[in-house]
Amino acid sequence: MKDGTWDGVVTAKNLQVIVGGVTVPAHKATIRSSMRDGHPAAVSTSQWSIEAEITWLDPEDLTADVPHPFKAGWLPKDGASVVIQTGDAETGQMWSQHRGVIDTTTGSIADGTAMSRTIDNIDDLSCRVTFGALSARMTTATDSQTTYREMGLSSPFLIDRMLRAPQIDTFQGWHATPPRTWQAIGSAPNQGSLWPELGTLVTSSRRGDLYNGPLWSTTPYGVAPFAYVAEYNLVGSTPEPILTIGLTTHGAGIGRVDAHDGAGGGVFVGHDRDTDEVVYGITTSTGEGLYRLPRNGATRAAVYLKRLTTTSQRLIVRLSDGREVTRDPGAGGYPNQWEAGKVSVDGRGGIGWWMVEGVKDTAQRWLTLDFTPTARIRPGNIQYWNASRDLSWTDPSEWLDEQLKAECAQMWLDEDNIMQWAGRGVLEAQPTVQTVTTNSGSNPTVVDIAWESRRGSLARTVWVNFLEVTRRSYAGYPQQNAAEGKTYDLGRGEEDGETFTVPDDEDWISPDLAPRKMDINTTPGQLRLGSWFGGALYRDNADGEETDTGWAWGIGAEFTRPNLRNISVRVWADPSTTWVPAGHRIRTVIPAIGDKLAAWHHGNPTIRLRVRAILTWLEGERSLQAGTLGPARFTHDVGWRVQYANGFDRVGELLSWLRTVVSSHNPTITGLEVVHDPRRQIGDHIRVEDRDVTGLWWTFVITERTVDTDAFTDTLGGRITGYGQIANLSLMHPAGPTALTPSTDWTREAAA
Repeated sequence: MKDGTWDGVVTAKNLQVIVGGVTVPAHKATIRSSMRDGHPAAVSTSQWSIEAEITWLDPEDLTADVPHPFKAGWLPKDGASVVIQTGDAETGQMWSQHRGVIDTTTGSIADGTAMSRTIDNIDDLSCRVTFGALSARMTTATDSQTTYREMGLSSPFLIDRMLRAPQIDTFQGWHATPPRTWQAIGSAPNQGSLWPELGTLVTSSRRGDLYNGPLWSTTPYGVAPFAYVAEYNLVGSTPEPILTIGLTTHGAGIGRVDAHDGAGGGVFVGHDRDTDEVVYGITTSTGEGLYRLPRNGATRAAVYLKRLTTTSQRLIVRLSDGREVTRDPGAGGYPNQWEAGKVSVDGRGGIGWWMVEGVKDTAQRWLTLDFTPTARIRPGNIQYWNASRDLSWTDPSEWLDEQLKAECAQMWLDEDNIMQWAGRGVLEAQPTVQTVTTNSGSNPTVVDIAWESRRGSLARTVWVNFLEVTRRSYAGYPQQNAAEGKTYDLGRGEEDGETFTVPDDEDWISPDLAPRKMDINTTPGQLRLGSWFGGALYRDNADGEETDTGWAWGIGAEFTRPNLRNISVRVWADPSTTWVPAGHRIRTVIPAIGDKLAAWHHGNPTIRLRVRAILTWLEGERSLQAGTLGPARFTHDVGWRVQYANGFDRVGELLSWLRTVVSSHNPTITGLEVVHDPRRQIGDHIRVEDRDVTGLWWTFVITERTVDTDAFTDTLGGRITGYGQIANLSLMHPAGPTALTPSTDWTREAAA
């Protein structure tokens, strides 16, 4: 429900249509909006956007001609921006109902009419993205590391990334946290995982615990980590970093983000949860300067290091409420060549997302700080994951649709072009924001009530089909055998190859695409680490027998990854007689020549691909008895999207919730016709009171809404969340005509 007070007065100026910033006369508009509702009892799952039909009114003071597409004039052009508002323009009470563009315009020259259909930019989600499999306990970033990156993983992470995906093509997308700018050299939205959007996660874990990941809390924009530490490498470096962070209210003590060089010198900004102050400052070889500023409800903070001379700098901190403080730490600062290329996070408390940007124009300096969110993610119970699957050339709109169905969540694009995601139960848990009543109530706004009850929404048993992941991995070198190549037999200058395909029930994390060549010095221990190739140089004897003459120094191999699910292998023999003498060939097996490696492995294939981790997905199912009516079985497929992870049995919780849903006999509202209220929105939780016929009240979530500005009514559909008897109520017409239908239209016939 939007803010403001609506007087409900119907005038000639209840509708306002703005095209390209100019108000254009319109006769009427019909606005249809709905959500993609993953609830099993959903009224409809047809769309998640808003569309409108506008009948134009030819302004007599501009032209006396009928509108047609062959002249310039006031008739809007395809692609023009449109804002539809309703309310009372005379009093300035106007609320947005739809923001979009003109999609098509049709008309009739004989009738002198024209009508436009509009659409919002939901189709920006219909792009293609590719995203490799991840693990909550992610493999190491380098061969020398000995501990995993405990980064956490949950569905808000990929929900957020899919909403941001159109930025790649259109520089738009939907962002719960600020979008990456072209000056950015590091960005971590931290929506359900510490995996960065830009940069490399080097180490991460729970604070003081190397073997667990961060804790997570919900925020107004989504989720945020706390009680963790992490290190990142940025994709570049800058002598004048702008470090912006999101402030949260979880955890304890000082949480801070440092942008620094390899020696640790840099700038930082953070949040002291104990005193509720923003802290900021610099760290140099001579010590640390720390300053404080009351937070006063600010949700973001940014610090900018401006170089004054080779030995001094200026520190500017700014908060999201507009407060700005400048400090000059003075001499003893950074040398002229100093640049920030790394980020360290101590997330004890108060830290959400962060971004580091390079040198920016003064006019653009605080754009990230001042960003207005275009998405809101309310996850409810966070869907923790042990791992995610490869997403190879995936359509974000299709992925989001599958995810919301698995979670039984809801998603829609609202009238202000804000993308909304609400997890299971979030909308039902909201307090009701409005009460509408029949004619005998204090606010008579109900015109008609249509409902539906379906046997198909019931079931006697409920089943959840899911995928459970097992993982094989080691810290450090890639040690998991993923694939072995065929045995190739190559003459001088010849080449061959094949493609390794990831099995359907597996995902490979961090394949080693830089294989090393086996030789006489390779040990069995070395052979267990990383990818390898090699071959035996052999000679055809006169009697037809073949003899290995040693390791093939003239063999070459190349591994490439054309997509997430395939790795191409190319093997060749050198064309020189130096490496492949006359009468010799190369075979990709370990030679039988008696050295220490061949003694263990001679005759085995040499083309070996290893990866840091192999995820294997196994099918599973669980069931519960439900009601006594309806079909025998309700089956809900979640795939890998709902898991038992992080100590939470989300599969079991979903199963129990589904049993309650399919045992419920609550009908759905298919057409609640009420007087138009321009503040009302999709996703609102409202209360309906029938004081004339049934004497009942019920609450329901609005999942569909059609606005008719001609009749000035809203037709609502949605799911009932509760009902009961209105206390101390005497029905006005217990045996007569209902107040919903005028008595002049009411007839009653006795049963024969």
